[in-house]
Amino acid sequence: MGSDKGKTERAVWTARVDFADLFVHDWPDLPTLQAALDERSAEWHATRRCPITGSLIAEAFAQEQLAATVLERFPAPSTIARPMAQYAHLLDALVGEPS
Repeated sequence: MGSDKGKTERAVWTARVDFADLFVHDWPDLPTLQAALDERSAEWHATRRCPITGSLIAEAFAQEQLAATVLERFPAPSTIARPMAQYAHLLDALVGEPS
């Protein structure tokens, strides 16, 4: 558990160092602030490495986005489970449990 605390503190410190200067400015509106945060995030992701894959964070994120779009093609589990529920009594009969 101690290492988790250290990792969390490091992440907070990194966010403060890399993003805090954006919050001392007066921004005319939220979209302008969001654009500045997006730009800083893109710079940050292009220079930092993913601790799991060793690739740039931007590359790891692109891979995750690709995987997520593939997953979107599959139906949600609830859309499969509902139609199958009507056959639960057959499964109970095969296993020998009363329905």
